[in-house]
Amino acid sequence: MQPFKMTMTLVSPVVMPFNTTLDGLLSFAGEALTGLRGAELADVMPLARDAESGIFKASSIFLSNTAFYENLVKVRALKHWDLDAELIGPKTMKNGKVARVPYPAIDKSRGDYANKLSVMTTLRTPKAVCYGVGDIATIELWMECILGLGRHAQQGQGEIVQVDVEPMDEDLSWVNADGQPQRPLPVEVWAREGRALDGVTTTTAASKFPYWESPLENCVAPSHTIIRL
Repeated sequence: MQPFKMTMTLVSPVVMPFNTTLDGLLSFAGEALTGLRGAELADVMPLARDAESGIFKASSIFLSNTAFYENLVKVRALKHWDLDAELIGPKTMKNGKVARVPYPAIDKSRGDYANKLSVMTTLRTPKAVCYGVGDIATIELWMECILGLGRHAQQGQGEIVQVDVEPMDEDLSWVNADGQPQRPLPVEVWAREGRALDGVTTTTAASKFPYWESPLENCVAPSHTIIRL
């Protein structure tokens, strides 16, 4: 298990808000490659894990602030029943003639004629970086299965075109060089490490993998996930 820094080169914008840890990202590849999920997957993840807390030695994923925001407009998929005659045809009377008011008032916010366009905020950024401790060769292999970062990665958002993993002597997966948290960590774990809460951001978050099964806790967390790289 080797400390490392991972840099990802991106060619399309990341849908915001984006707040993901390295172990959360790797879980997508792990599930596809092993067929395991949840606690079973945690046992085969190529990352070191703290024995006492069970939290992986994996930082949050940070985006470069050499970036700008864009709006992304997506169209919800039309299904065949969206074009059913009952929805788009004029109303008729019992005798078959067209009604005096053949079409209902169109409500674009709900129902059959709801607006099918979704507008999302994205960040066009060239780089993302994270830190961890683990089996670098296996991590590089798993990363080949990751198409991108954030929501709609399967549709080309946050597309990753290059992954560079650099071995390090220092473990920066939990705490950076300035003594700030690199990922959500329970306050008691932070205190166990002999660190004070002064000047540290706190929040309520799930800190243990699998996140969807873990309760929310009082945690320290990075103050920013968009940083100077």
